[in-house]
Amino acid sequence: MAELEDHAIQRDKGFVVKLVVALVLGALAGSWAMYHLTSDRTGEVGAEMFGYTSGSTPD
Repeated sequence: MAELEDHAIQRDKGFVVKLVVALVLGALAGSWAMYHLTSDRTGEVGAEMFGYTSGSTPD
């Protein structure tokens, strides 16, 4: 029985490590995306693309 408990504890530790790594990577990816989506260049590109599709040029 002790062998099963030891195996379960090892699996739980592995799950926690994987969970923490996934959360850290998710937070890094989210902050990277937020940085790029809120930059000034993003608005310029959006205005240019709108101008191309509507046939007008942005000021």
